[in-house]
Amino acid sequence: MVDEMVSSGIDASRIHVSGIPVRRAFFRDAIEEYSLEEPIKVLVMGGGLGLGSLETALKHLDEVNGIDEITVVAGQNTSLYESLVTLSESMRTKTIVYGYTTNISELMKSSSLLVTKPGALTCMEAVTIGLPMVFFNAIPGQEEANAELLEQRGCARWARDIHNLEDVVTALLINSPRLQQMSERAREWHVDGAANIVNSLIEILDATDTGESVELVKAEESIN
Repeated sequence: MVDEMVSSGIDASRIHVSGIPVRRAFFRDAIEEYSLEEPIKVLVMGGGLGLGSLETALKHLDEVNGIDEITVVAGQNTSLYESLVTLSESMRTKTIVYGYTTNISELMKSSSLLVTKPGALTCMEAVTIGLPMVFFNAIPGQEEANAELLEQRGCARWARDIHNLEDVVTALLINSPRLQQMSERAREWHVDGAANIVNSLIEILDATDTGESVELVKAEESIN
């Protein structure tokens, strides 16, 4: 993004890379050392609007041996919530369905793996927690770019076809060292976007106090 802004004529000195700010709860609940322990819990999310073929994803995950519990968050999508509750009653895997909830950091901390659409905010929340991720149903464009970047960083795997979701998740759950490595890569890469923004603003205000003319263009690092 920075390169694109510079190529568009914006002075590089005016660009401050911050990262996406997440709530302090995600720093509080960060995993200190990942360990794949029973019961194996998988958290499934589709963003605040509950998008992303969650019903199909659940059906595939229900076929994965080794998952003890699935928690799925439908967000603000009431009709999806009702459909997921109905579906959960016929699943062989214990499944807990949430609608909109504010305790995502706690759900992430108590989970072994996050299966989600690669929306930017959800990704950075999981990176901050240190939770390994599997992506599905990425929207062409930015979400596909997010999925590719995080897979390259070693924080996630991307099931490019949702029908391969079962295989991707199974391969990870039988490879505890790989999951631990993914958690470590996430925690090494996370940034404190809120603190970076505040620090940049302080620098600008300090420069203004000295009579210098400074302008700020905020750019979020890699994921936007």
